[in-house]
Amino acid sequence: SDLIHISERLKDDKNLTLLVLNSTEHPEYKPNYIFNRCSPNYIFERCSPSLQQDRDVILSITKNYEQLSNDSKNNLWHIISDKFNDDKEVILRLINKEPNFIKTCSARLKDDKEVALEAVSQSGVLIRVISDRLKDDKEIILAAVKEDDEMLKYASPKIHELCKNKDPIETLKIAILHEQIQKDL
Repeated sequence: SDLIHISERLKDDKNLTLLVLNSTEHPEYKPNYIFNRCSPNYIFERCSPSLQQDRDVILSITKNYEQLSNDSKNNLWHIISDKFNDDKEVILRLINKEPNFIKTCSARLKDDKEVALEAVSQSGVLIRVISDRLKDDKEIILAAVKEDDEMLKYASPKIHELCKNKDPIETLKIAILHEQIQKDL
């Protein structure tokens, strides 16, 4: 049978869990039966609840996010929103795979330019969930508008005025370049 029974003791073994989750990075483990049969999804669903909430396990599972079942993804969403919503490294890794994770992060991270830029660069509509302060950031508005030109409506009044009756993408690019030149002088 392809089904591997995992004992209760092994469900709490962090080193084994991480070893299996990271086995895709170590091809030398692939000839071993357990590494061939255990997908990241299988391991994540069967490890103990405490390991499912372990930061190292979460960081490891984010590498294999696409392989997770919908149930595992939903479980991960709950864990992230409850425990890791203010962990920038975890949130950035997940936003890179699934930009909607910005919805679960803390207000502090919704006000973090790097986090917001990563999310809106992939899905412009996520500008709706970032902080108001960042809606005045030309780079973030540019990224959102490149994804969907309708997202300009979420920009600050100052940026609306800047782009009034102009191509917003070109206007923002020029404004950003001008600011960079001013900074370099």
